[in-house]
Amino acid sequence: MLMPRCRARLRTDGTRLRAGSCPAAIEAASSSATARYRGSSSFAMDTTVSHYFLAMCICTLPSCCSNLSRMPTVALLPLALFCLVASITPGPNNVLLMRSGASFGVRGSTGHMLGIQLGCLALLLLCWMGVGTLLLALPTAFLVMRWACFLYLLWLALVILGEARGVAAAGNGNGAFLPRPMRWYEASAFQLVNPKAWMMAVTMASAFYGSNAPGAPEIAVAAATWVAIGTPSMLVWTLWGATIERVLRRPRERQVYALLMAAAVAATALWMLR
Repeated sequence: MLMPRCRARLRTDGTRLRAGSCPAAIEAASSSATARYRGSSSFAMDTTVSHYFLAMCICTLPSCCSNLSRMPTVALLPLALFCLVASITPGPNNVLLMRSGASFGVRGSTGHMLGIQLGCLALLLLCWMGVGTLLLALPTAFLVMRWACFLYLLWLALVILGEARGVAAAGNGNGAFLPRPMRWYEASAFQLVNPKAWMMAVTMASAFYGSNAPGAPEIAVAAATWVAIGTPSMLVWTLWGATIERVLRRPRERQVYALLMAAAVAATALWMLR
C-alpha cells in the first residue's frame, strides 16, 4: 500500500503530517507555511514553491523507508517525482548551467555540473545531521544566505552584460560570455548560499525521517535518486544553452541572446529577495 502510517514531519513549519488525514494535513501545512513565509521578510522561500507538493511527497513516503529491505519499489516514486520537479524547474543552478552551456558547451560545463551535484549531496548530508533544521530556526541565517546569493547573481549578470557589449564590438560572433567555466569547487561552494538547494535538501531529509535517525542505506537511496534524476535535468539546461548558441551565428543575434541571459540571471537574483 502506497500510503501507510506516515511518521514524517514537514520540518519547514513544524506541522505533523499523517497519512490517515493527508487532505486536512496538507491544507493545514500549506496555510501555515504560507502565513509564516509571507509574514516574515527574512525567510528565503515563498509560496512559489508548492507546499501542497512538498506535503504530498512526505505523506506518500511510507514508513518502511526506515527499513529498505522491506521497502517496495513504488515507495521511491514520490521521492523521484520530487527530485524531478526540484531539479528541472528554473533556479540559480539551471540558469547558470544554461549560460555555461552557451559559452563553453556541454564538455566545458562538466565540472560545473559535477560541483552542483557534490554541493547538493553535501547539503543533504548536513540536513540529515540536523544542520538544516537549525538553519530554518534562524531566519537571520537565511537572510544572509539570500543576500549573498543575490549579490553573486547580480555580479554575474553585470559580467554577462559587459561580455554582450564585447561580442557586439568584436563583430565576429566568437566571444564567450565569461572568460572560463565555473570550476567544480566553486559550483559546490555556491550551493551553500543557494536557498533552493537548501530547501531541497531539508525536504528530502524530513521525508525520510522516522522516529529514529536515518542510517547509511537511507542516505544512499536519497543520494542515488537525486543523482539519477538531477543529472539528466542539468544536461537538459546545459544542452539548451549550447544549442541556442550554435543557432545564433550573427553578432547581433548573439548580443541579443547575451542580453536576455543577463536579464534572466538578474531576474533570478531578484527572485532570491522575494
